[in-house]
Amino acid sequence: MHERAAQDRSSVPQAPEEAHAEGADPEIVLEVPRILCDCVAGRRELTLKASTIASALRELGARWPTLATHVLDEAGAIRQHVLLLHNGKLTKYLSSLDVPLCPGDRLQIVQAVSGG
Repeated sequence: MHERAAQDRSSVPQAPEEAHAEGADPEIVLEVPRILCDCVAGRRELTLKASTIASALRELGARWPTLATHVLDEAGAIRQHVLLLHNGKLTKYLSSLDVPLCPGDRLQIVQAVSGG
């Protein structure tokens, strides 16, 4: 009987918080603006695993370097003409990008376009 109870517990899926607590980075969605989607084979949404916004940007640079050149400057910071939103909220005014991410969070790149 104890074996069955142990088997039942082992087959229960982990809650997202438990998976994150054990070191597994949550999977998030990165939205790419249409003007930059040619940098990622035409895709408008990318998935990646990262624990914070800062680590998501590092992952962006490692996996999609062409896209990263349009989003990040040489120091790895978000370019002045690019906005990054986390679940619809601007990250520009955060004191740090070490904001924890949760499964299903969305980061959205907004490319400023100007001219006259």
